[in-house]
This record gives sequence, structure tokens and C-alpha cells, in this order.
Amino acid sequence: MPSPPEKKSRRPRATASPRVRRTAEEARELILDAAEARLRDGGPEAIRLQDIAADVGISHPTILHHFESRDGLTHALGLRITERLVSDLVDALSHGPADETGAVEIIEHVFATMNDTGTARLIAWRALSFESADQARELLDSVTTLLHDRRVKHARECGRRPPTREDSAFVARLASAVALGDALSGEVWSPVSSARRQADLRFRRWFAKLLMEHLDKE
Repeated sequence: MPSPPEKKSRRPRATASPRVRRTAEEARELILDAAEARLRDGGPEAIRLQDIAADVGISHPTILHHFESRDGLTHALGLRITERLVSDLVDALSHGPADETGAVEIIEHVFATMNDTGTARLIAWRALSFESADQARELLDSVTTLLHDRRVKHARECGRRPPTREDSAFVARLASAVALGDALSGEVWSPVSSARRQADLRFRRWFAKLLMEHLDKE
């Protein structure tokens, strides 16, 4: 007796995932998010277009469409990070206390940004290739303006003579140089450990106090 014919499986056919439609701005932000994550975890050398494309789920040419090149992407990423830092400084200098506590908070935020997000490595990497000199100068000028306006306002409230802009520029330059240098060479001074983190915190507070002593003399 012949066996009955096997029934064909009626398993539904797999359907392709719907393509996510994004605006150009949304796509740029997603690419920058992925690039910033790779910068934070592996430094500038980890910013590879093919890897970022895989992270976002897009093609390599799509990144080139939005940023033209790897250099264009790193430039845009640098602008994004520095603009965020300046925005945070605006808020801190506008609303924070004009005393040692406020100075410590600002210094700690700048140092953390330089260290934790890989900003220092990105700035140094681009500066060494002479590609971000204008960007670095604009950042320093913005910080100088914020600091100087805060100092002038505080001096007037206390009935003191306002400081010169050059002095504010020197303070901003010193703070930027120390934050950048500490981020790039911190591991040289001590290994990564809880003890080092505590030492880093004490150094930042010591440096903030040093700056405040100078500012109080004005």
C-alpha cells in the first residue's frame, strides 16, 4: 500500500525588515554617536568608517555622503564635543558659585571631559597634523570670553577693578594646557586604580585652589 504523500510545510516566508527612513540630520547624529563611542573606547585610531557603518547599520558610502571623508568625520566630531563643552561651561559660569567650590566643579568637569570622552586625544591628534589649529583657537577664545565676562561681573559686584582680558586669556590657557596634558599623560604619573582616581581628584582641587588664589588677588 503506497504511503500517503507528505504534506508540504506552509511555513510563512521570511519578509525583509522594513528599511528605516531617517532624515539627513538624524543620520549624521547617529554616525557621530557611533564615532564618539569608538573615540571614547579606543581613541582616534578606532574611528574607522567601515566599523562605524557596521555599528549604525548603514553602508560605507553613506558616511562619505554625509562627511566626505574620515577627516571630515573627525572634524565634525571635534566640533560637536567642543561645542558641548563650551555649552556646559556657559551654564557653569552663568549659574555656579563664584568661589572655590564653583571653580572645583568647573575644573573637574573639564578634566573629566578631556579624560573620559577621549577629547584630549582627538584634539592632540588633529593638532599634530595641523588640521585643527583654528578649531582649538576658537575653543580657547570662547572659554576666555566666558571666564572674563564672569570675572568682570564678579569684580563689579565686589567693587573691585575688573581684570584685563589678557589675564583671563592666560588663566584659560593655563587651565586648558593642564587639562589637556593631564588627560594625555595621566597614566604616566600613576597606574589606573582607585588610588589614582583619588589622587587625580586631589590634584584637580589643588589646581582649582591655585587658580582661585590668583583670581582673588585681582
